[in-house]
Amino acid sequence: LRHQASGAIGGYLEKRDLYRSSPHFRTSGADRCIHLGIDIWLPAGSPLFVPLDARVHSFAYNDRPLDYGATILLEHRFGKTHFFTLYGHLGLASLQKLREGQALQAGQPLATIGNRDENGGWVPHLHLQLITDLQGWKGDFPGVCSEAELDLFRQICPEPTILVVQPEP
Repeated sequence: LRHQASGAIGGYLEKRDLYRSSPHFRTSGADRCIHLGIDIWLPAGSPLFVPLDARVHSFAYNDRPLDYGATILLEHRFGKTHFFTLYGHLGLASLQKLREGQALQAGQPLATIGNRDENGGWVPHLHLQLITDLQGWKGDFPGVCSEAELDLFRQICPEPTILVVQPEP
């Protein structure tokens, strides 16, 4: 993700009222309005790169309005450390050459940012989420939660900015 790109970043655990406008973000009567990842606004077609060695866990085209559009979940293992990264709002062509279990190396091309017609209808951006427990999900995972679900999701979706922002030496 680094590769000398520039864009706006933000949104982890941010409460966003815009999600209240869609039934897609309601669960059992509760509004899911707390953002569990970060958004990186980049132009459609911008390339994305694998941040850490990984295997493709799953991928899908989540095509409902205001969903992720093209989505990739990568699995990362480093000794006893095991976690997943989710990339949402991608270009649909990003899914064409992937296969589950495929090994990917840090720095290799992964995907491109999708346009509104293929990314769920959003302004072009990447939704990046760090996940420690997929709870059985494949090709998708909640990107927002309700206040009642926040304690659980805060534990299994830690803050992902470290994947895109390098600490100062």
